[in-house]
Amino acid sequence: MKGKKRWLCMILCLVMCLPYVPLSAASAEEAALNMDVRQDGQGVIITVNLESAKSVAAVQFTLKYDENLFELENAKLQNEYNSMMNAINTQEAGEVILAAASAFGINAEGAVMEVALSLKDGQSAQNTSFLIEDAIVGDESGNVLMENGSAYAQVNLSPSGNEEENRPGELPDSGVSGDDNNEEESTDPLAEAFRDVEGHWAYDFIIDAYEKGLMEGYGDHVFGPDDSITRAQMAVALWNSAGNPKPSGSSPFTDLEKDWYRDAVVWASEQGLVKGTGNGLYNPDGTLTREHLAQILFNQAGGAQGVEVMLTAIYDGQYKDSDQVSAWAKPALYWSVYQGILCGTDSLTLNDILSPKSPASRAQIAVMLVRSDAE
Repeated sequence: MKGKKRWLCMILCLVMCLPYVPLSAASAEEAALNMDVRQDGQGVIITVNLESAKSVAAVQFTLKYDENLFELENAKLQNEYNSMMNAINTQEAGEVILAAASAFGINAEGAVMEVALSLKDGQSAQNTSFLIEDAIVGDESGNVLMENGSAYAQVNLSPSGNEEENRPGELPDSGVSGDDNNEEESTDPLAEAFRDVEGHWAYDFIIDAYEKGLMEGYGDHVFGPDDSITRAQMAVALWNSAGNPKPSGSSPFTDLEKDWYRDAVVWASEQGLVKGTGNGLYNPDGTLTREHLAQILFNQAGGAQGVEVMLTAIYDGQYKDSDQVSAWAKPALYWSVYQGILCGTDSLTLNDILSPKSPASRAQIAVMLVRSDAE
């Protein structure tokens, strides 16, 4: 517990550039957390609420869910908490860790964070619970308003996708809902869009990217998930995400020989999303590294936002190969980590390896495009 408190103080000091203010225990809990859980289709939306009579300048907690049942879609701060310097860690399956701090206290009443979870393929409707633990809340003077706080909620998921029960802190009256035969399985035409992605770690994101029109296959139901993405394919993916706008000028590159990517590359270059390789060349068949990929998505999001620079020291110590990240790529790569966009090289979870110089695969860009599109 002491380690968690020190880490929150580090967020206050390093991220906010404030003088060190040790948190001192209050005589009694002066803040409370609770969860509202509602079913959303075949998933749930969890809203974490904080109640406090005093203003809040620091909050940290861990929200836990059943990793065998759910996949995390997104986690976002709400209301005034969105203005705080913050870090949301989703690297460990089954938990979301939030730490947020500001120089001045804010009105704490209301929603702190909203988390969206979806049922994994093949999982049936059933009772499931959610837990908040290790919650710490402090004010701008360093006083602890809550220490080691917790909250609990349980929900009964309906097979129809409609919420049946939501009772914080107690079990619902009904048990697991009946027979879970799913006769609609295999009727989705997207499930057979590509014959080389079944069982792939990025399967859901590949299908999602295809459904949203962000990426296409090679033809003959082939996607090539483990192929390195080319510079031309990346430009087309960006162009697709923008709705295929026409470029305003002529091509600045002399090596754009194919129609399927020419407009995309010219448009992406005009938008400052991609650059050439020099001497009037774009090198459309060249490949991209993971740090190049992060830089392109960073450019698409508008570039420097501040937090990714402030968290550099923390991330440098968190990842084993942080010394391999190019200096120019650190803001972009750490932005993609902070936003929960960057995936592993062969898994949705990043863990403690960034692999910045590894070639980016088509599966990886599908994951990162879908995640960045949801931001």
